[in-house]
Amino acid sequence: MTRVAAYVADTGATRRSAGAVAIRLLPVTDALAVVSCLLFAHLARFGVGSGHDFLIDRFRVDYSAVTALTAVVWVGALYLLRPRDAFAFGRGAEDWRSALRASGAVFTGCAFLTMLLQLEPSRAFLLYAFPAGTVMVLASRWAWRRWVRLSVAESPRPTLVIGTAGEVERIERTLLADPLHGLRVVASVGDRSGEAMAPCDEDWFSEVRETARLHGVEAVVVGSLPTHATTASSAVGLRRLAWELEPEGVQLLLAPGLESVTPSRIDVLHFAESPVILVRQPSYAGGKYIGKRVLDVVLAVIGLIVTAPLMAAAACAIRREDGGRVFFRQQRVGVDGRPFTILKLRSMQEDADRALHGLAALNEADGPLFKVRADPRVTRVGRFLRRYSIDELPQLWNVLRGDMSIVGPRPPLPRETARYENSARRRLLVKPGLTGPWQVSGRSDLAWEEGLLLDLSYVENWSVSGDLRILAKTVRAVLSRTGAY
Repeated sequence: MTRVAAYVADTGATRRSAGAVAIRLLPVTDALAVVSCLLFAHLARFGVGSGHDFLIDRFRVDYSAVTALTAVVWVGALYLLRPRDAFAFGRGAEDWRSALRASGAVFTGCAFLTMLLQLEPSRAFLLYAFPAGTVMVLASRWAWRRWVRLSVAESPRPTLVIGTAGEVERIERTLLADPLHGLRVVASVGDRSGEAMAPCDEDWFSEVRETARLHGVEAVVVGSLPTHATTASSAVGLRRLAWELEPEGVQLLLAPGLESVTPSRIDVLHFAESPVILVRQPSYAGGKYIGKRVLDVVLAVIGLIVTAPLMAAAACAIRREDGGRVFFRQQRVGVDGRPFTILKLRSMQEDADRALHGLAALNEADGPLFKVRADPRVTRVGRFLRRYSIDELPQLWNVLRGDMSIVGPRPPLPRETARYENSARRRLLVKPGLTGPWQVSGRSDLAWEEGLLLDLSYVENWSVSGDLRILAKTVRAVLSRTGAY
């Protein structure tokens, strides 16, 4: 048993109540979102006291009654399908899924009744009310999630970790990387020296129970149970562990070590009585790549138009400094190892490539990279361009041509790929990007292995929504100038 950190539970009431408060008030904010959107849609389409009627067979029903009934049914569906676990609220996707399921069920029900009874409702009313109402509900839930996560981050739950030395270290690192999940490791079960854990017997369960009580533990994260357990199987051991923790109200979480896999690639299947985790293989073709290409073209066109004056000013500054060429062209390696010519604003002296060999001893990067923080080849204007990544803007033309994407791994040099191991070559399964996870996480300050892990995770788990988040982070990274040299 290893004590990891001291813990002072001085605001436990806030920690324990944040999720419960959100669950309790969620129906109220859902109702406000739905009613406000339906009311606005009704007033925009029919006005106040307009007397518009909805025909049902030979009967006339005022649209006000239809709007009110829709609101009641929709709010009722959201209430019945609402998330109920206060601990899970803000930590999983059920908050979103329940809202989408409820809204989808109401919309489908309305469409079915319309076809069955051959009704002719106002299409303008429905086409505004349902999408806008769903967006408003999701926005209110996002606000609740954010409030809950910030609340638990200020007063994290004391957490016990069970597993091998490597698993305990991995789980601690994961929890520290995301404090908004509100878990803080205070103790662990497992020998950090690498020796096997104690047998999973009565004494072991008693020790876990007492440790949880001693440290006021509210969550237990399990990487693995002892492999030489005296119980029939690990499943039986987990069930027994849950029984031991139940009287104390302690949450039990399993951490199977899928750090580089996003939730969108994970499903839980059930074979007989046993849950099985399905990890979908990454896809490098198909419909979502069409969406990515459309996004690339749109953003590249907009970017070239918006930044044209800035690039023109930079070009004038480059010519004025030394009279040399404005653009720098260089061979890079793209998707599937295909070479292409990258375009940049020149930030170095004209003979920079010839001077490279003389600077080998100054290299500050590890792996196949070459980086010098105070590179003597960089010009005065070039240093400013690099600081704000202005020299990268012409690569929007590469994006428009299809050589690159707006978001992706950094485009490597041929000499770098020549030194790649098999794992690093997976970076070439997608198009290189103008920005990417490496650039928003420290840029040149990152070690090769750290950046490689970020890129490999992106390659296997990328999504359009994830690309948009990276773009938003890029603005902050450029303004902060961290790792830019």
